[in-house]
Amino acid sequence: MRRGINLALTGFRENLEKMSAFANRIKNQLVYLAWMQALIATVGSLFFSEVMSFVPCELCWYQRILMYPLVLVLTIGILLRDQYIRYYALPLSLLGLGIAAYHNLLYYGVIPTGWHVCTGGVPCETRWIQWFGFVGIPFLSLTAFAIVTLSLLWYSLPKTEYEDNLPETSQSISYHWIKRTVSVAMLTVYAALFLIALTNGKPDTINKSIPSTAYIAPASAESLTSVGEQLITEGRQLYSQSCANCHGSEGQGVSGLGVDLSDSPFIAANTDSVLLEFIKTGRQVSDPENSTGMTMPGKGSNIALADDEILAIITYIRSISVNELDLSEN
Repeated sequence: MRRGINLALTGFRENLEKMSAFANRIKNQLVYLAWMQALIATVGSLFFSEVMSFVPCELCWYQRILMYPLVLVLTIGILLRDQYIRYYALPLSLLGLGIAAYHNLLYYGVIPTGWHVCTGGVPCETRWIQWFGFVGIPFLSLTAFAIVTLSLLWYSLPKTEYEDNLPETSQSISYHWIKRTVSVAMLTVYAALFLIALTNGKPDTINKSIPSTAYIAPASAESLTSVGEQLITEGRQLYSQSCANCHGSEGQGVSGLGVDLSDSPFIAANTDSVLLEFIKTGRQVSDPENSTGMTMPGKGSNIALADDEILAIITYIRSISVNELDLSEN
């Protein structure tokens, strides 16, 4: 009986040692995961801005400033097998993580407008993309910084047999406690922001009971009145999330980004159905009618926008259009 128990305990210890060795091998490779994530985030952000023509907001630039150097810092640390690499990289990733968390709270409407720091240029709440209906660029940045930070916290260089047999010092025990505490706190914050994104990610949709045919008509003051103020309010909200970054908060236009929509003959001359197709398609730089030299992405790059939501935006734009009112009076 005792022999069987001893064999069982021996087998259990061997399995624990194998699991520990496997976990250590994973920890030895985590710096490569951090480097890869930093590289993907860097290339991805450049793709969004240089290829897709998404204009970065102020907080996006702060996060870029902290993410881009990580590629170089981690590359040098890996090549030199520097055991102190985490101390060079963690300050960047932790600061970036904090800014990304704040950006997400702004983006998903948790922080009041009065606390916003993006007072000029592109609004920090601009929704360029909405993957799966709730994942925006700020959440991608948060995920990237979280992966880099966790990887660096748990990374360890391979130990020699001699080092492996040394007893843990009070300093190493203290570091293990710190990294566990920070990791739990990070994962808690990340989970909370994920739930916030999942709940608040998709903008409120317009009243689906309004027939879509109500929008497909030449614009006039009479038709505008019949649609109702509620639709204009819905359109204003959607406009601020998807269009204001290039066309201004009040449709006044932004130099070098988007034309003035409040005094646009193009809007006044076309029906809602034509404008709907135009917004869904976008306008390339090569288009002779493009006067800004910037690509207008289809749906303002907010792929989550439904046709009814775009039509609500059009209704709001018509409500602020000077030309629209002039046409109705003639």
